[in-house]
Amino acid sequence: MPSYANPYIAGFLPFSSRRTHVELGSEINAFVAAVGSGGTFVGTSKFLKQKNRNIVCAVVEPEGVEVLAGKSTTNLRHNMQGIGYGIIIPQWDASIADVYLAVNSEEASFYRKALAQKEGLYVGYSALVLKW
Repeated sequence: MPSYANPYIAGFLPFSSRRTHVELGSEINAFVAAVGSGGTFVGTSKFLKQKNRNIVCAVVEPEGVEVLAGKSTTNLRHNMQGIGYGIIIPQWDASIADVYLAVNSEEASFYRKALAQKEGLYVGYSALVLKW
């Protein structure tokens, strides 16, 4: 079963959102997340908007696969595993997304290499969309 279709994803939402709020405090004015299964973005954004209705929640998608932003899919051959499936995920709620951002494979590859060389961090491509 693809992770975005997992009916148990809703059980994860309250934990990730509370944890984010506890770790970062009530001074959060923006939240940015890449969307794979949607659990982190949807759950955390809904929770944070309940705490602060002025918070800006931004979605990051691979360039050419910006379906959540309402654009046509033009490139399913990106290198960001775990995000950019080219579908509207079942738990998607467009009312909580304030900003849509796109990152391309070249940027993700550049930052992946730079983080490994400069910081000793070996992370996946989908984590790098947030470095952008």
